[in-house]
This record gives sequence, structure tokens and C-alpha cells, in this order.
Amino acid sequence: MSEPTKPRVFVIQLPPGQELLNSNDRRNRYAEARLRKQIRSTAWAIALRQKVPLLERVHITGVHRPVNNRVRDAANMYPSFKACVDGLVQAGVLINDDDAHVVGPDMVTGPIDQQAKARKLKHGSLLLVLTELPAPGEADHG
Repeated sequence: MSEPTKPRVFVIQLPPGQELLNSNDRRNRYAEARLRKQIRSTAWAIALRQKVPLLERVHITGVHRPVNNRVRDAANMYPSFKACVDGLVQAGVLINDDDAHVVGPDMVTGPIDQQAKARKLKHGSLLLVLTELPAPGEADHG
């Protein structure tokens, strides 16, 4: 029996201060579409710059790192995480963002983004942690 291999993990971090989409926002649809495109393009560019390879199946943990200690609901950041995942599909990192290829994103609030706080930025940062999963049928059953 071969020893199980450690899954590959890749981190995509949007720059501190990047304006983000929030489920509670009340933007007009054109402003929202512009921001969605900007977030998607940023994730796409970062994935290409980091040379993240094609990952057949992944578990995505989305981490929102705010600039202060206010009470947060990480699930409100879903529109931003979704835009990032769409950028990863566009970059060729993910085959698709359907259930067969992606688990998540599971959204959590992380620690304060100290860099954004020190620079007095309005927004913190967003990270996507991509953990490669075995393809269906590849899991070690022994």
C-alpha cells in the first residue's frame, strides 16, 4: 500500500484595500457588475502570475481579513468569493466551478489584515485557499 500523498495547497490573496462585494450592499447593477468584473480579473491575474496549475477538484476556503474587530458575517462576502472563483475558472485553474469540481467556498472571517489597518485602508483582504482533492475514484479506501 502506498503512503497517501499530501494535497497541494495554493493561496490566492487579493490585495489589501481591494473594494469588495457584500450581500448587504445596495449598489446599482452597473456599479456591481463593474466591481464583480474587477474582482474576477484580479483573481485571474494573480492565479496566472503565481502559475497555479489546473486543479481537477478542490476544496476552497474563503478567508475575509477585515481592517477592524467589528462583528462580521463571513457569508455576506459570498459575491466577492464567487467573483474570485469565476476568475480562477477563467484562468484555467479550475475546470468548472460546479459541485463535481469544487467544494465550497467555505467562508470564514480571519484575523485583522494588519497591513491594510496600518495603511488606513477602508477594506482588508480576501484569500482563497485552494486544497487539491483526489479525483472521484482516486481516494485511498484502505
